[in-house]
Amino acid sequence: VAPRAETLPYPNNINKLNINLFLEGNPCLMEVDTGSTLSMMSIGTLKNIFPAFKNSLKPCQLILKDYQGRRIPVLVTGKFYINFKHFQDYLPLTVVEGNLPSLLGLDWFHALGLQVTGIKRINSH
Repeated sequence: VAPRAETLPYPNNINKLNINLFLEGNPCLMEVDTGSTLSMMSIGTLKNIFPAFKNSLKPCQLILKDYQGRRIPVLVTGKFYINFKHFQDYLPLTVVEGNLPSLLGLDWFHALGLQVTGIKRINSH
């Protein structure tokens, strides 16, 4: 199955862009988040996608906060083999606690050939 991007509907008429890629050869859906510097995934999701992940992780001292200012518990970080379109190489991934969406942050944009090119529409009320 070829990697692809898709827009999924969310409440309040907000659409989120998701990308299908492969992490360590396994299919993985990640939400594109231009507000996140780092790409991250919950430990539960990582265990489901790549059960043998423990060999590639390192302790991490990062302190992350979400958009509302709440702390996101960071567990570890590691490099994982990512395949997306013509890209095939290792990229850093921050592993977090909790039931959070997998986020594709700005740190992967250049490597994957992604860019933010403009504003589609602005409405004023």
